[in-house]
Amino acid sequence: IRPDTTTFNAASSCCEKGSQWEMSLSLLEETKTRTLQPTVISYSAAMTACGKVGRWRELMGLMAGMLKDGIEPDLEIERVYALGLCSSERQADALALLREGGLSFQPRVGDHPETWILDLHGLPLEVALLASHAALSHVALDNKEGDLVLIVGKGLHSSSQLPILAPALLQAIHDEWGLDQAALVKRNAGRIRIPIASVRTHWGFEGR
Repeated sequence: IRPDTTTFNAASSCCEKGSQWEMSLSLLEETKTRTLQPTVISYSAAMTACGKVGRWRELMGLMAGMLKDGIEPDLEIERVYALGLCSSERQADALALLREGGLSFQPRVGDHPETWILDLHGLPLEVALLASHAALSHVALDNKEGDLVLIVGKGLHSSSQLPILAPALLQAIHDEWGLDQAALVKRNAGRIRIPIASVRTHWGFEGR
């Protein structure tokens, strides 16, 4: 049985879980030497493995390689990349990419009609704020309807077992952006729901 891209992706995902970044990079390169086409999943696994151990140079090289291969980064890849930079104490690079448009953080369509999802789980507050602002501007200017839901986590993996990002982000959304209708989702304290119509009203996007 000849291994295909799916086989290599599965092996690389195992390396990611074990933080075996060198093996993950090796598997990605072997995929290419066998004239197989890497996918977003191929790069995501390698990026996660590198980010976990602070290999930020390799992380940046992977993003550059993916773009060179003509693979468009999706929302999850952008989150993995930003999280990897922040975990490697390169938060300034993540913020610079957000400000310059190098990371778009365009939200994906949710499971329910008129719901848009942005996964911020694990990101520092300053990066999460910039990503949220970019996503809100995108859905508001694009005349989307419904709600933007921010996935912020319940704090189960924090040392205190308490939510860290959710209360700080929600307070900033209320106090700094004037979006008083933003609120935690009922029965799911790890998500923040923001009505898109309120963004257009408060941010002056009406009629654009």
